[in-house]
Amino acid sequence: MRRASRNESGQVTAYFVGIMIVIFGLMAFAIDIGFFFHARRVAQNAADPASLAGAAYLQGCPLAGTVGVDPVTVATNYADKNMRGKAFTRGDLAHDVQIVDFTPPNGTVPFQSVYTLVQRQQNYILAQFLPGLRGSFVTIPGEAQAVCGPIQTGSVCPMQISGDPSQPVTRDGAGNVVSAYGVTVGQVYIMKDSGDHIGALESPTGSGTDQWRDFIQDGCESGTGETLEVIEGGTVETKPGDFGNPTQTAFEGGNGGNSGGLYEIELDYENSYATDLYPYGHLDCNLHLILDNPDDPAVVQEVRRYVNGVPTGAALTPAEVVDAINVMTDPDRMPNGSPPPCGGLRTDGSAVPELITESVQGRFMDIVMTNGSCSNRCDLPVLGIMRMYVVCWTNQEADSGSIPSGSLCVPTPQQVNKTTFYGVFADFTAPSVLGGGGLGTNPLAPKHVVLVK
Repeated sequence: MRRASRNESGQVTAYFVGIMIVIFGLMAFAIDIGFFFHARRVAQNAADPASLAGAAYLQGCPLAGTVGVDPVTVATNYADKNMRGKAFTRGDLAHDVQIVDFTPPNGTVPFQSVYTLVQRQQNYILAQFLPGLRGSFVTIPGEAQAVCGPIQTGSVCPMQISGDPSQPVTRDGAGNVVSAYGVTVGQVYIMKDSGDHIGALESPTGSGTDQWRDFIQDGCESGTGETLEVIEGGTVETKPGDFGNPTQTAFEGGNGGNSGGLYEIELDYENSYATDLYPYGHLDCNLHLILDNPDDPAVVQEVRRYVNGVPTGAALTPAEVVDAINVMTDPDRMPNGSPPPCGGLRTDGSAVPELITESVQGRFMDIVMTNGSCSNRCDLPVLGIMRMYVVCWTNQEADSGSIPSGSLCVPTPQQVNKTTFYGVFADFTAPSVLGGGGLGTNPLAPKHVVLVK
């Protein structure tokens, strides 16, 4: 019996040793799994910011052209910094950073992107206890790809301003836009000139002038939800012809008809305007323009402010024009007793639906910047999306007689039925009471950096 007991004791010891080996093996395996996941997170957390940081320096992006800096170097440095902190590792392989083309799904225009591959060599702890496997390791990768490209599509109003792609986007010392492709902040530009048949684009609702007019009146959206979508790098089709009266009706109202225009939406068709939307006949939402030649609405000589519906003060510089727009649209900067912000809200705070859409936010309107212009039907390359502050149009209210001729936003040209529509390109930064109102710092379709892999 004693001999059997000694044998059983030996068996228990063997079982115990075997179980402990299994337990320690499982523990080592679990630790290995933890280290592998940790190494994977470290690698991925190094690759992601490396690609994003490098993409910010790609051509056309905010930091492009920084002296002595290139995207590959930036991405490599970020990867180095974020791969620090090793746990039972053998080391890291050299980072693979490249600039490669990326074409979005269903897209046709490729954009430059930064591809980053980092690789960490992680030791097996379990292998340290197994003869013949000591020193074994696994290579754990982390890869990412980031593109700096424009927001692909944007809903806009069917008007365009010509830009020059050979001219750069310039900024002041504070990073504010000064000019973009030859279009200068604070200057007044023609958005639609009936006399020269330029500035209009085809609407998505049809090629007729009535469809164009109705599309504008509805806030650049159709009743069935159709919008004019543009793609930077694509083209837009111009709309030839005069159609001065439909243009005037689109923005001002129906000359005694039964529909209001976009910016006279509260017209009650008896030559009076709703004071809860636009006090003083809404002239205080405009800027007063002095033309170089009353018969030629293409050249604006001076710009002045309105105060209580009367053009007041000296001519404004471009910077002062921007400041005037800020005052007109920022309630915090308005004097006590002033009318509400020049936007899509009534005095009671209720919204005017036509003036709060994707393309129109109060007096702000998104339009297209194109490479060139033409007075016939043609396809123009898209440079980007601009936001303009709508200031006035030549025959505004001239036929109704409700506003004295001296207070019109533009002294009436000889051919009053030839509607010329003006807007100011401005880097608007004041707070807005409207969602999406105000200008961003990029006058074109805004570039953004995003991971695509």
